Amino acid sequence: MTLGKRMFWSVLSMFMLFAALFIMFQQTREKEYKIRLQNFNLQSYNARLDDVIAHVGKIDPCVIDSYLAEQHNPELRVTIIEKSGKVLYDNRRKDYEHLPNHKNHKEVAEALAKGTGFDINRLSDNVSGRFFYSATYFPKQGVVIRSALPYNNTLANSLKTDQHYIWFALTIVAILSAILYRFIHRLDSNITKLRIFARRADHNESLDTEDLAQFPSDELGE
Repeated sequence: MTLGKRMFWSVLSMFMLFAALFIMFQQTREKEYKIRLQNFNLQSYNARLDDVIAHVGKIDPCVIDSYLAEQHNPELRVTIIEKSGKVLYDNRRKDYEHLPNHKNHKEVAEALAKGTGFDINRLSDNVSGRFFYSATYFPKQGVVIRSALPYNNTLANSLKTDQHYIWFALTIVAILSAILYRFIHRLDSNITKLRIFARRADHNESLDTEDLAQFPSDELGE
């Protein structure tokens, strides 16, 4: 393999490595952003529900049911949990007094420890299906309000990363590879001619002026 080809494959490998790292970085960052945005929306919903509870002065299931009906989101699941983990309200399970303790659920434990918490695509222990959970602890009320959306195709697609930048990165790599190949090809050709010229000079062979004229003035010919 010639020097030019070795250089081409070395630089091309660097281009491909850079493109792969760029794509991985972009995918990770975009997915984290979309998860944070979804969590922020649910956290905002929790805060608005807390305002309703504070206005009423107590956890009134009828008032909460009416408020949820006004939101026009039948897929939303809302659970209100005491610090001890006891469920005080759940809009999907009206027999919530029989639900198990929720204190050790990831999002609830995080909310009690840090103020907020979330969990992605977890299978529910009490209703069928997987959910995106987002929980907020409200010290004044002494409760954790947890809202959740089913992890269905709609939610999965909203969290999916955009693929356009992948094609953009691959297109840039292809263009740079073509430019690099053209440059390396000319460089390799000139190196070969230079070697022929040096060998002839070393063996006192005739140096045809046409050989010198073959070198372009902008590369190794000067």
